[in-house]
Amino acid sequence: MNKSATQLAVRYNLTRDEVIEAKSQAKLSIPKVVPMNKGSILRSDTNFVQVVGTKMPEFTITTSSSGPVFSKEKVSDNGDREVELISDRPMTRKEIEEHYGVDNISTTLSNYWNKATASDKYLVSALIKCHHDNFYSEEELREKLKSMMTEVIPTKVVKATNTSNKICIVYLSDEHVGAINKKDDVHGNTYSADIYLGRLEQLQEKVLNMGMTYETMYVVNLGDEADSQLDGMTTRKGHALPSENGKDSFDTYVKGRRMLFETLFSSGVAANYQVINCNNSNHSGNHLSYIWNAAVGLWLETRFPEVQLINITKFIGYIEYGNHVIAFSHGKDDVDMTRNWPLVLNDKIDNWLSQWFDKLGFSSSRQWLHMRKGDLHQLAISIGKFGDYISMPSLYGSSSWIGINFGQSRPGAYIEVYDKDSPDIVSKMIWFK
Repeated sequence: MNKSATQLAVRYNLTRDEVIEAKSQAKLSIPKVVPMNKGSILRSDTNFVQVVGTKMPEFTITTSSSGPVFSKEKVSDNGDREVELISDRPMTRKEIEEHYGVDNISTTLSNYWNKATASDKYLVSALIKCHHDNFYSEEELREKLKSMMTEVIPTKVVKATNTSNKICIVYLSDEHVGAINKKDDVHGNTYSADIYLGRLEQLQEKVLNMGMTYETMYVVNLGDEADSQLDGMTTRKGHALPSENGKDSFDTYVKGRRMLFETLFSSGVAANYQVINCNNSNHSGNHLSYIWNAAVGLWLETRFPEVQLINITKFIGYIEYGNHVIAFSHGKDDVDMTRNWPLVLNDKIDNWLSQWFDKLGFSSSRQWLHMRKGDLHQLAISIGKFGDYISMPSLYGSSSWIGINFGQSRPGAYIEVYDKDSPDIVSKMIWFK
């Protein structure tokens, strides 16, 4: 009942009117619970409802479903839900999220427990947090997107006329928009919307001052563009982060991307332009990255229709250019990985990449293979049997927690120029103060 009609219509392939009608009928079948004194009983025609307090009503419903049996639910004033299920077996985080329709945007599964009972069943308890105040409502987001399109005039990109057999890749990694560093940060690191936008301005200036033209310019986002989910945590939960409001972070990111793309795609440094987003990362996650990058994509499609945008939702993706095969990944996914990929290539990841490229039909004996990743906020270049492996610097730099525990990470970005007919790569490191 808490999900919007649009979300439900998309999920179940219905029209919004059908969903609205179904929700209206469903409301009629839900017993009304009136706050009463602790321990009192309210009888309804379909169930017994026990009220345990006035702030968070609690009710019990029995069901003959063969799946998990709904046991209890408490709903707070702001929509947070404490729920219990009786299950034949322990339930995973993913199963609980699917059962309750947790979308990891407006709602997140904060904590959960599986407890064995004397009847060989499991009591599954969970706390589902509601974040409707930390991001735009459906209507607010619709109006926000409309305002982004106001007076946007479609225009053709400015194309280079005399291009070389080269491509340029501009890497943006670990931007962590919305991150807040402590005022007494041990290294004096600060971060804000103005600092973020200023670094993008410096980056675009460095790109255009290289004095070269290319067949294609790629802007590659290697993930963790957002510092946190809307609950102030990473996708795996349990790691609270000092982050700005989700609305402010979204606005800053969109503003920065529009500024960057306006400059680069009107510069005439390439004959073609392409944007690639690695959405599967451990801070931004596929869900939040989709919202941010889809919003930018709507603007980009309107402003520069010729620019191709690709969102990589898998852990890893790639492009081909001449004999080069260039793979991109954040380095840690949003759900499954227990450990992130290392700063410097080791035998395990070397073998993993050799196998992955081989299944795609590529081999180091026939192609020039490359792996580019983010996540660890440090620049490192290493060579393995599969090819070369680069961990990219972070545009953000380091949080106060990272700084005091592991030392300062220098904020930066990275640019590469690939020659179509040669294994040679020209690289340029960009460092920010």
